[in-house]
This record gives sequence, structure tokens and C-alpha cells, in this order.
Amino acid sequence: MKKIVFLIASALFIAFGASATTVVSVQNSLAVERTNEMAEISLKELGLNPSSSFVILDNNGEEIPYQILKNGTLIFPVKEIAASSSLVFTVKEGTPSQVIANTFARFVPERKDDFAWENDRVAFRMYGPALKPEDPSNGVDFWLKRTEKLIIDQFYNDDLTHNKSYHIDHGEGLDCYKVAHTLGAGGVAPYVDSVLWVGGPYSRFEIKESGALRTEFTLYYDAFEIGFPKNAAENTKCVLPKTPFRTIKAALTISIDAGSQLNKATVVYEGDDVDGMPIAAGFYLHSFGNSNGKNLPCAEQKTLKMNNVIALAEDAISDADVASGRSYLGVIIPAETKIKEDNGLACAALSDKHLLAVSVYQESQPFVYYFGGGWSKWGFETDEDWFNYMKNKAETLQTPLKVSAF
Repeated sequence: MKKIVFLIASALFIAFGASATTVVSVQNSLAVERTNEMAEISLKELGLNPSSSFVILDNNGEEIPYQILKNGTLIFPVKEIAASSSLVFTVKEGTPSQVIANTFARFVPERKDDFAWENDRVAFRMYGPALKPEDPSNGVDFWLKRTEKLIIDQFYNDDLTHNKSYHIDHGEGLDCYKVAHTLGAGGVAPYVDSVLWVGGPYSRFEIKESGALRTEFTLYYDAFEIGFPKNAAENTKCVLPKTPFRTIKAALTISIDAGSQLNKATVVYEGDDVDGMPIAAGFYLHSFGNSNGKNLPCAEQKTLKMNNVIALAEDAISDADVASGRSYLGVIIPAETKIKEDNGLACAALSDKHLLAVSVYQESQPFVYYFGGGWSKWGFETDEDWFNYMKNKAETLQTPLKVSAF
């Protein structure tokens, strides 16, 4: 393999001349084809600095986009790489073309402090302080898309100023997902005493990367309650868990790359007894297929449960009661995981039914997982297409692309 890469690199050097700065090899060691992944390599390894002016060319001599992260890492997209193979890219001096933005995130004060983000495949939002009187959760809302363009600003503007609801598909997508006080479409929460302690809205936010190929931000939860007050047992007929009542803090960092159906999420908890605390990521299992609360029966709901992967396929139904294909969700936890369905603690109204991937939080290191979704009208024609995507992603996340310069 190395000999082949060297020969290709030599040919590229001759073709592009001595001005070529360096050659980058991207290797896929898995026996599966990989698509729409991001290659990463430090500028230091390339002998470059953030102020350098350069272009990246593929093996056909065509320019590809890139982004330099604040930590000095260079990222660029690998659209497709065959099983057990490698690709060669050339980095050379030059002025790069303007890159079309394919990721985006922003605070949405005009819609009760939502925080929304998207890429060219999917869109999401989470709930902020202004919505607190309506008892929102720290769950994720998922917006279906069938366009590569960024639609968050358009959807909010159409809904708030033109009476054109984003809960109805007008040709580019819609929000038909119901979150309520649940984890929604991939949220995370403590799972202590077999109770899912769903939290409330975020307290504040910080955008850490804002680029064409990757956007990253952190949502801070300054008051995250676990357990019941001492007098709770007096006000209910239920036998409550013995979890001590306490308030902890959480910081959730989310990163989304162009071309991916999934977000990378990193959560850090602070407070008493968080080390060794059971933690769960997952999604709400709707009783009905629409988002407006009407009692419309949901068509067959399919789930995938394997190792550290859970996935869901269910009907997508607009607020106009119009069937809009199938909506897909998925969660991957690289750490050791137990999968279970949780019906919530009905007497305490803590949570509705969820499909969860349960693991253990270790205070010495952040907890990382992946979540996202898809749509039968945008790249996944069948439920099995989505489930296969999730299986493939679980495998590739365990073995990242190997990127090296020579």
C-alpha cells in the first residue's frame, strides 16, 4: 500500500511541479466503502501555519474545500473512499476558491431563545431560557430536510413573519417531531435508580467553531436537578427512588460536519456523585405519528438495537395531518453500552417511553456519543437503508481514517 501511495505521490509531484508543498495520504483500513467523512491533519505536520495561502487538490487535480480549526487542525471532505484503499491529495501554494457554507448554528432570540444548527443534510434545535414557563426539556428537536441549502433562517422567517409554518412541508422539509419533556431526537441525561432525569432548557451558549465544513458549540446547563425533594413522597401515592435530591451542572458540546447525518456530542457533568453515574442517550418513542397532539395512530414503528447502536424508523406526519414519508433517528455510543426501553416513572411524570443506550459517566473524561437522523425523502428510501447507514457509521467511528503527510 505504501509503495502504491509513493508512486502516485511521485506522479502528482511531477504533474503539478516542484511548487507542490506536500502530499497527504488518506487510508481506509476497513473492508467497507466509506462516504462523506472528514479527514483531519494538523497544520504543523504539513509545515504550514494558519496564515498560509494554499489549495488542496485531489488525484484528478481538482480543488477541494477545507477549513482550519482554531486549534490548528486542517479538515477537508472525503466524499468516497473504497474498502481497504487509500486516496492521495496534494497541498500546494495558491489562493483557495471561496467555500460554500454547509454548516451553520445560531441563537434564535426571536423564537424564545432556541438554539438551532444544521448542515447540508439535517437540522436541529434545542430549547432556551425564554421557553422555561412552557416546561421544555434538554431534548433535541429534529427538522427533516430535502435540500442541501441551509434553511434555518428561512424556516424561522417564514414561520414568524409570513405565517408559513415550518411544521408543514412546503417542498424543502419540515419540523414534525414532538419533543415534549423528553430526550427528543438524541438527548442525554443521567439515568440514576433506573429513572431518566430529563432536564430543562439550556442556560447559556458558546459558539466555538463556525465554518463552512464544521460548526461546534456548547450549551451550558447551570441547574440540572436529580432526585426528589424530601416532601415529594407525601404528595404522591408512588414509591419513589431513593436518589438524593441535588443540582448538578452540565456542558454539552455538539459538533456537526458537512455531509454527515450525525452530530458528535460531548457532555461534561459537575457536582456531587457524578463519577460513576449511569447516563443514557436516546430518543422518545412516540405514541402517535404527528407532532400536534392529535390521536392519529402511528404506522409500524421499527427499531434497531445492536451493541452500541440504536435506531428508529417511524412515520413523519405534518401538522396538516399529511403523511410525509418515514422519519429516522439514531444514536451511537462508542463506550460500553446497555440498550433498553424505558417507560418512565409514570407517577412522577418524569419521562415518556424512550429507547436508550445506557452507559456510565466517568468524571475523569468527557462522555462522547453520536446522534442524528434522516428522511425517506432525502437519501434513505427504506428503513433498512437507514439501519445500514447506522451500522456502517458505528464501524467507521471505531476506526477513523488514517491521514498522514509525506
